[in-house]
Amino acid sequence: MWKNSEEEEFEWFCLRNEEEREAKAAAEVEASKVGGRKKARVQVKIRERDDEVYRNEVKWEAGRTKQIRVVRSMGKLSEVQVYQKMFFSDRVKETTDAEIAERDIAPKQQLAYINLRTAEIYADETEEICDIVRAEAEALEREKEDTEGLLEEIVKGKTREYTPHEYALMQAALPEILKAVFEPLADKTGWTFALLAGGPDPTLTNGECRSVSWYWGKTDDGETFGDCDASFRSALTPFGTFCHRLFPEEVRLRRATTIDEEADATVLEKAGRREGFLEYIDGRSVGEKDEDESDASEDEQQASEEPEQPAKTSKQKPTKARRAPKAKGKAAAEGSKASKKGGGAGQKGEASKGGEGDKGEAERNLEEGQGDKGESLGGAGEGENLGENTNDEVQLEKPISEYPFLTIVPGASDQVVADIAQLLREGEEAVERRAEIERAETEDSMQMQGATSRSAGGDMTHGHSPTISGELTLPDPLFVDDDLTREFQFDVPIDDPLEESADGVVDDMVVQERKRKAVVGANDEAIDGEQGRGKRLRKVNQELPDWVLPGRDWLLLGSDDDLWTMCVHNWQSFETTVMNPSGARIGAANCLPVELGKWLSTRKFNTIPEIPIEDIPDYANRWIVWWNRLQPAVRAGPEPGMLPPKLEREHDAAMVGALKKSGEWGLYIVMVSLKMWAGVRERDGRWRSAVKDVNDCFELFLGMSK
Repeated sequence: MWKNSEEEEFEWFCLRNEEEREAKAAAEVEASKVGGRKKARVQVKIRERDDEVYRNEVKWEAGRTKQIRVVRSMGKLSEVQVYQKMFFSDRVKETTDAEIAERDIAPKQQLAYINLRTAEIYADETEEICDIVRAEAEALEREKEDTEGLLEEIVKGKTREYTPHEYALMQAALPEILKAVFEPLADKTGWTFALLAGGPDPTLTNGECRSVSWYWGKTDDGETFGDCDASFRSALTPFGTFCHRLFPEEVRLRRATTIDEEADATVLEKAGRREGFLEYIDGRSVGEKDEDESDASEDEQQASEEPEQPAKTSKQKPTKARRAPKAKGKAAAEGSKASKKGGGAGQKGEASKGGEGDKGEAERNLEEGQGDKGESLGGAGEGENLGENTNDEVQLEKPISEYPFLTIVPGASDQVVADIAQLLREGEEAVERRAEIERAETEDSMQMQGATSRSAGGDMTHGHSPTISGELTLPDPLFVDDDLTREFQFDVPIDDPLEESADGVVDDMVVQERKRKAVVGANDEAIDGEQGRGKRLRKVNQELPDWVLPGRDWLLLGSDDDLWTMCVHNWQSFETTVMNPSGARIGAANCLPVELGKWLSTRKFNTIPEIPIEDIPDYANRWIVWWNRLQPAVRAGPEPGMLPPKLEREHDAAMVGALKKSGEWGLYIVMVSLKMWAGVRERDGRWRSAVKDVNDCFELFLGMSK
């Protein structure tokens, strides 16, 4: 029994183990089907893929939204570190390498030993080497401060305030920028555009605000938006009010080139400016401040924080820049006569109407003609000009004559063109009469000083021609200094020196006669104003760039031709009457004469071109071809090798757009080419014809022709 029981127990035990194993195996199979280890392994892999995608997405988002982190230097370099940077290879390395090899210094300790020995060697250096190191350390510190300041401006979005000169240049380029933007937009969208803009004008006294309107697109009848809806002009008045609120007087004075006595003293102090041309509160330009000044006053320190401005050029009383006269009497009541003075074409300007009750400062400024008047930059994309001679009054589109601020109206009569040109020429005649008055007073003062000198035994010469050096060197036009250090008076003929009588005293009859003529001219100008023939007078005193006078002296050097002398003086007047140099380069570079092209390619503009003309007929032919290429299509030469036809009235508008280019790269290049040709003009009779044609162009631009 026992044996059987033991066998049965063993069999039961074996059976149980086998059942357990089978059950375990079946459980493992079932687990692998519904959620066992196999699925668990798959889930692990899926989770890994999900994590990877998530991490990539996070990195992608971080890459799109990451901030700019500026890496800055840890601190200021010591003199020893600068010395090690400059002279280690020449004065330290050989010594330290020998000592490290001799003492068998461990690699981990070599750097510390080199730094220690560098400090010891620098302590024994000569004073000359130490001065060089100190200067380099100071330069590195200044460079570090400048770089960090610039990076801080970039990161924080800070921008410096532009100078008045930079504002004026950008405003002068505004028409070309607008045309480049809106002309393709109008073509690609099939839309029409109207733009209203305004703000402080640096060329106006006290930076008065000015508003302009610009249109693109016109009807079949040739009308723009401003023509179709006359009430649009009335929108300029509230827009001018908004400009005055947006740009308060402090901002306007800070951006002005010229400030007169009408500016508020308190606001001037806040703006850091004072009366004069580019005068600042410290009385000096930023560039003239002494860097070693340690005892600067609080006002000077405040002025030094102002943005860098062009250096001041004159402490004389500023010239009134393009300010229209205040309407009085019937002109103020009616409004139309006052607007006729600013418009110059008999057009009415709603913004200049007076007698409408108590208004704010901006609207009163508008009535008084203080610059914040709307004007048109052009109709239908034609004749846009915000250049040097823009009118300050509200202007409708007017026909172009020889003056660029008048714009084209299709179908305008020739009589309107002639009337406008006549008004402007009469204004220039008034300018000349005023210049004669000032010249007569100056001559009287000089004669009185001369008589005093002679009575004291001295000698005083009276002359008008400057002394021209035979070794004259022209400045580099590419690097013209913004410091406009002179004011040039409109070029007018100078009377002969006053004759002395036998006893050495100036004849009083001559002086009295000149005074009488000056008074008559002044009365004529006053009568013209009373008759309502308002004229926009060309500004007499202009800021003269430094390169113009040396350029004029070189062009006149050795000159014995009256026509050439007249052409040079007209070129000088052209450069000085252009308010904002265009900066545009003269065109048709592929047709330049070879000799002129060589001089331009050397880029040595501060030297007189001394390139000999090897082939005179070829130079003349290429010059004429080049000059013809510069002309507008309406004035192209009739045949190759012939000068363009004579200037006619219908050429005025096209000539202004094609050739009125001032500055170092403008018509000055044409004058240089004629000067190079002048030395051999006797062998080719076309030189005088070329000079006459160029002179006619200058007379056209100056309004002196016909």
